[in-house]
Amino acid sequence: MMASEGKWETVPMKNKANKPENLKSKKNQTKTFIENMPRVESNPPLKTSKTAYDAFIEKQKITEKNSSNNFSNDHFENKKNKEKKEKPKTLEEATKKLEEVDVKNMVEKAQGSVKSTNPEAWIKELTVVFNSYFKQLPQPDVLHKDKPKNYPASALKSDCSNRLLTTLKQASIPTLEQIYFLTTQNMVNESNKGAIYGYQIILQLLSKDNPNIIVPRLNQYLEIVNANKLKEKQSELALWSLSQCCSRDIKVGVKAIVVDYIPAMRNKLVAPYALNYIEDFFRRFTSLSEAYGEISIKEYFTALDLLLHSKTIIEPDLRERLNLQLEKVKLVAYGSDPKTNLRNFFPHYLSRLDNSSPAAQQNEYLSSLIQCLSTDKQCFPDWCQLYTKYLTQSGCLLKYMQDHYSTVVKKLPRKVLRQTIRSFCLTNEELSQAKPKNRKEGVDKCTVVCKELQLKLSQSGYPWKLILLLLLTIGGGLIAYDVSTSQNLQSSRTMVTLEKYGVINVANKGWKNVQNFHKETQNWLNVNAPMYRDKVVPYMTLAWNKTVQLFIYIGDVTKPYIKLAWAKVLQAVNWFNKEYPDFWPKCVEYLNITWQFIEHHSICTWNCMVNYTLISYNWLLNNVLIGQFSPENIQKTAYDGLQVLQQYLTQAVAWCQKTITSYTS
Repeated sequence: MMASEGKWETVPMKNKANKPENLKSKKNQTKTFIENMPRVESNPPLKTSKTAYDAFIEKQKITEKNSSNNFSNDHFENKKNKEKKEKPKTLEEATKKLEEVDVKNMVEKAQGSVKSTNPEAWIKELTVVFNSYFKQLPQPDVLHKDKPKNYPASALKSDCSNRLLTTLKQASIPTLEQIYFLTTQNMVNESNKGAIYGYQIILQLLSKDNPNIIVPRLNQYLEIVNANKLKEKQSELALWSLSQCCSRDIKVGVKAIVVDYIPAMRNKLVAPYALNYIEDFFRRFTSLSEAYGEISIKEYFTALDLLLHSKTIIEPDLRERLNLQLEKVKLVAYGSDPKTNLRNFFPHYLSRLDNSSPAAQQNEYLSSLIQCLSTDKQCFPDWCQLYTKYLTQSGCLLKYMQDHYSTVVKKLPRKVLRQTIRSFCLTNEELSQAKPKNRKEGVDKCTVVCKELQLKLSQSGYPWKLILLLLLTIGGGLIAYDVSTSQNLQSSRTMVTLEKYGVINVANKGWKNVQNFHKETQNWLNVNAPMYRDKVVPYMTLAWNKTVQLFIYIGDVTKPYIKLAWAKVLQAVNWFNKEYPDFWPKCVEYLNITWQFIEHHSICTWNCMVNYTLISYNWLLNNVLIGQFSPENIQKTAYDGLQVLQQYLTQAVAWCQKTITSYTS
């Protein structure tokens, strides 16, 4: 390198002097690196084998074992996933897998689809979502005839059903009424597209706490039945929906029977199912007192007109069964007091009478009219007021009374009927005086029938009962007089006559036969009774022990309730005594006063009766019972009459015996 003076200068390298030290440090680093490197431990020497292939065979076994373990684990996981993805085949399996979380998700899904928090908006969608869970299941019997009454809701888990009930109760009653109706419609419409378990469960849950939910729309349910009159399955499903509420409340049930079930009998396909449910309903609710007044007159006659219409054709066996159930419907419609309610039904029955109507319809109305007249006497004045308005119908009723006089008139009050027929006769005379053009139809017929009925009512029937009573009284008196005037019973004329004609002998033979039969029966019992007793006594003893145990159990169970009731009675008595302390002394005082009054007036009445009886007897003895009417003449006349009667009776018995003997010989 050139210096500042212009001369070259040689510069030595600085590292040349430190070269040995660098080499030494590099060696140390290499040594440290080698020492810190991971070391591979030496394996033990291989075990000697008999052949050269043993080592490879062991390695192959280990590989196969690991592969088999991996296959079994994979197979178990695949099977588990397959079971999870496998769909249920029955309702029980589906409800078993359904959890409360799933129901909650369905609710959220329904809320999300409608995008509203108002329950009245999304609960309708919930029914569809809930039914879609069961839609792929098979459902061979949509009516569940062989299942319990609360099926399929009974198959649902309690937590799921409680969740659904809580959700449904968020809506108002009018909304639930609409939801019940729409759910029924959806169930009927989708019954051929898949399972309808979901709809049926919702209906059963809704009817559980609100059986009145169907009452405002009963006519609309009937429209569903009529709209599917050619589809048996759909019509029966609509009636099944009604039955879920009817079975829980008798008031709802009788109303639905009149508005829906009886009109549904016009459909041949549905008639057996409807009638079976009506019979089952009245079999379940034997006491109908709670349902009195629930059926209005309009509803009752609407159902009756549909049922008895000439176009309504019902099979004879179903008609007979329905007539039995119709009597129970009548009891409910007539109410708790038919003696005051039937007057409201009488005009409706009378206005429906028609000579051209079918016999079944006419007989039903006529028998109902007679029932009204025999039960409620106010129907007679109402009939008099309606007589001119329903003249033809009244003629039919009067003609029915004339044709069935012996059976009908016994049910009706004779005096009131006679007065009613008399007023009809006067009305007929007034109507007959009108001009032929203005004369009402049926006047001539009513005039003839009324006169015949009036004639029959004025004639008194033959007094068979009175005559029989008189004959028995006279016969008993004759026998008593005969026995009293004779020395003993054997010497009386009655016994002599009975012995003469063999009555005593026949009676003795009959009595001997009875005694023989009694002895034979007693001997049979002495022989066979011990044998049967040995067989029966153990069962009787067991039955007696079980009965005693039952009564003991009932006594133990009811003992606390009896004690509680007795304590309550004592409390009630103590409360009554505190509130009304003078009640019992007043009762005793009034009873004493009443007894003194009765005693005093009884003695006075008895004395008056005795006095006036003696006065009457003395007056009869002095003024009436003299001459031919004296006691001696009356006794003599009676004695002679008895003798003559006895002679005639003797001759009559002899003639009868002679006639019988001639025929038997």
